[in-house]
Amino acid sequence: MILVIGTPNSGKSVLAEELAIKTHAPVRYYLATMEVRDEAGLRRVAKHRRQREGKGFVTIERTCDITKALSEIKDASRSVVLLECMANLVGNEMHRAGSLEEDRLADRIMDDIQFLAAHVRHLIVVTDEYEKDDRGYDDETRTYVRLLDLVNGKLMECADAVYRRCIYSSAMASVHEREERIQTVEDNQMDGSLFFTVQPDSDAAPDI
Repeated sequence: MILVIGTPNSGKSVLAEELAIKTHAPVRYYLATMEVRDEAGLRRVAKHRRQREGKGFVTIERTCDITKALSEIKDASRSVVLLECMANLVGNEMHRAGSLEEDRLADRIMDDIQFLAAHVRHLIVVTDEYEKDDRGYDDETRTYVRLLDLVNGKLMECADAVYRRCIYSSAMASVHEREERIQTVEDNQMDGSLFFTVQPDSDAAPDI
């Protein structure tokens, strides 16, 4: 599994699409998890469809229960699946789960991810990261950000490669601190996972 993580609007989608193409898998699927609720959502979906145009992706829409997408994937063992985005999936699953404990929900989401990864040739997951201690968050948003961070941590632990693409604001940690975090995670890995920091002004995807 390949994880592409970063701040919103930092170019993660384009990078993930390039990585999917570089896998040379003969079949490409785009697993869309966004639940469209307003005009802004419609515009975002249209933007991503234009961005993928001509790249050979077959789109599957699943806002929850992503393992059910396998019923729509033909020849899964020869396919690359690009899941975009974990941030949407976590939010959808959180609202559906109600009062389920965060740890249990995170484990359930990860069970689905690992099941999907085990049945396709390549799985690429795109996810967002947010400042965890923003004072402007309400309680629900704070819970969501905490849950997403928990899932992201689990994804980083089991990914074969992690690509981080970030645009930093004054509210976020410094680049130096973020690079230290990557190095710390890398040092703690026992499965040979690879970590890369991709600069926002670099359009080319690293070789995989």
